[in-house]
Amino acid sequence: MFGRSGNGRGIALLLLLFLLTRGYEFDRFGKKKAPKKPPTPQKKPAAFNPDLLPPLTAVLEELELMPWFQQFVQMGVSETHFLLRLTAMDYRIMMMEWEGMTEGKVEQLKKKSATLYELALVKDKDQEEISMAERNKLRYGRVYVPGGVQNHEYVTASFGATPPFGALEMVMAPAGTGGEHWGCSEDEYSTSVAAGAYTNKMLVVRRGNCSFLAKATLARQLNVSVLLVVNNEDRLDSPASGLGIDPNVTEKMVDAVAGLSIISVANTSWAKLAFSAPAPAHIVPLKCGPGGTCKPTLEEEKALQSEVTWGTARFKSTESKEVRSFEFLTSNFGGRLPENHDPLPVVMAVPPDGCSTFSAGDYTSQPLAPRGGFALAFARGGCRFHVKLEHAEAAGARLVVIYEREEEDNALQRVGGMLPDAGYIGIPCVIVSAPAGVFLRARSSVADTSVSVSLNSAGDTAGADRWIDLAFTDWAESDEERLLQIEGLSQKHAQAGNVEQVAWLRRRADKIKSVLPVATDEL
Repeated sequence: MFGRSGNGRGIALLLLLFLLTRGYEFDRFGKKKAPKKPPTPQKKPAAFNPDLLPPLTAVLEELELMPWFQQFVQMGVSETHFLLRLTAMDYRIMMMEWEGMTEGKVEQLKKKSATLYELALVKDKDQEEISMAERNKLRYGRVYVPGGVQNHEYVTASFGATPPFGALEMVMAPAGTGGEHWGCSEDEYSTSVAAGAYTNKMLVVRRGNCSFLAKATLARQLNVSVLLVVNNEDRLDSPASGLGIDPNVTEKMVDAVAGLSIISVANTSWAKLAFSAPAPAHIVPLKCGPGGTCKPTLEEEKALQSEVTWGTARFKSTESKEVRSFEFLTSNFGGRLPENHDPLPVVMAVPPDGCSTFSAGDYTSQPLAPRGGFALAFARGGCRFHVKLEHAEAAGARLVVIYEREEEDNALQRVGGMLPDAGYIGIPCVIVSAPAGVFLRARSSVADTSVSVSLNSAGDTAGADRWIDLAFTDWAESDEERLLQIEGLSQKHAQAGNVEQVAWLRRRADKIKSVLPVATDEL
């Protein structure tokens, strides 16, 4: 008897499991509930392109409705796409109040409106084509170099093709006999570069020594996809072919370079591009709207990172194997940062602030790789940032690391440079906190490069924004009020997991407490 009862319970359990797997639920009284329906996916709003529709007059003439043109306008139908907004009430008003309007004509109008709706409905493929067509009309934009700390404004030439979509390898034209990279002589290319080295690439040349058309003609012969001309002044000038001005220029000569995209940047871009090359680069046309905001038209190009603003620097001691990571912010001028997987030996500069001139041999004579093989570390202060970077670039460094001094311990900000000097510096820079400087000074020296650094660049601006918010916090006047501010900010950043910002706030609080006559509670 006991066994049969046990079997009955087992069967009941199996039945219950079967019903549950079929999507049924039971309320507390055992009543069966209907299975849950999956949530209805939200439909993407339909997109329309009114430009795909014929003129209103053409539609009305086709339907023989032109006698009622004024009535349509008075109803608010001044353009064809407004026909798509007519309601059942609008159609009833037409039949009731418009003299001569019959039910048959209204039915014809309804059918035509349905046809126009399908005609104006933008399919995904159509939208891509429209966006690409709009992109190809734009003459202004920016050149993005992945891993670069800044981007570069450009304008297109008055001749040639539209900028291609996607990344191209950027290469510099070889230096001529005078050391300039004019891109004017075929001999310069043939003697220094193997055949095919420029095929489907972006060739960077300086303006001058020959015409724009001559540079373009030679670039086309080398199968270059994009010719980037760096201006000889700090401004954007659109290269012209000379057709109609120079009697030696013919339409046939201009047509010969029709497949080449030609863009121009200011002279302040040369040092950054030269320091970064060879490297991939994107030409991103921008559409500018009210307020001076300029954005790409293609979704793929909107997703591109225009410049690196922050990341994490990983310092490793080669002797103790100790590893420490610190957030960094970048300079807002300079070329491409080292690759994330490429650690560089860190050399501490002498003097520490890097403000005095020094011999490049002081650094390059060490057993390090040539240019690109080491990072120079400077203490913040003593002179302008661009002076430090000029010295580091002259010494052949690949990267500058600036650390905050302990006595100052400022919140991090991106490193800015004074123009025009900063415009002619190619080396990029990162700035790290005072604790990072303590770590470096304790484990590195000019004679012993026992610390290496590798950068992990972030793909957003979140870290830079956090530091900038702290740097520009409007602090209260009294110490007690500032401590309350710090406590609130500490809790906010702690909840978000912002470790370095919390540590900086606590150091700031400790500094305030050290001068207070009465001790306060710990945060």
